[in-house]
Amino acid sequence: MNRILKAVLVPLAFALALGISSSAFAGDAQTYMQARQTELNTVLHQPKSPARTTRVAALLDAMFDYDKLAHDSLGRNAEGKTDEQIKEFTDLLKQLVRRAYQKNIEKTLDYEIQWVGETGGDDHATLSTTAKSTKPGDSQETISIKYKLHKRDGHWMVGDVITEESSLVNTYRNQFNKTLNKDGWDGLIRKLKNKIATGRT
Repeated sequence: MNRILKAVLVPLAFALALGISSSAFAGDAQTYMQARQTELNTVLHQPKSPARTTRVAALLDAMFDYDKLAHDSLGRNAEGKTDEQIKEFTDLLKQLVRRAYQKNIEKTLDYEIQWVGETGGDDHATLSTTAKSTKPGDSQETISIKYKLHKRDGHWMVGDVITEESSLVNTYRNQFNKTLNKDGWDGLIRKLKNKIATGRT
């Protein structure tokens, strides 16, 4: 599993495992996340169908702030770009992230989750969790996952996921920087479109 795919897939897949356990004093952001993950878990245990795929996409779109993910992963490279260019980039990024979840999330559901705690304020929060596989033969190493959430229009949304200190945003930024330095903005857009056209993530 490549680094970006792991950073995207593993955390939420872990959190969707049947063995989710909660801390005694769950905060507002944690309560929100657990509710959304329960919805996803219910849908993912239904038979595969176009309707299920559409529903999973809608649930993920409601959880992830793709605008923030796109802006933060571009960093200074967003400066000077038109609204149309940023929108095109964001739409492409959304398709890639969504496809990765829809293709692979079911593969890593056999994990037990412990919600360690929540820090932050009224509009920002960090949720800390640990995960361990319950599947025989898998590594029993405990993995740490943190969710960075913020409020947008009064609703909690995920802006970054950190797995074993590896940030999804930073991973994207490093890869995008390499492409931008080599091929420029048009090259980056071509590369993202090619990934979508060929079914890669």
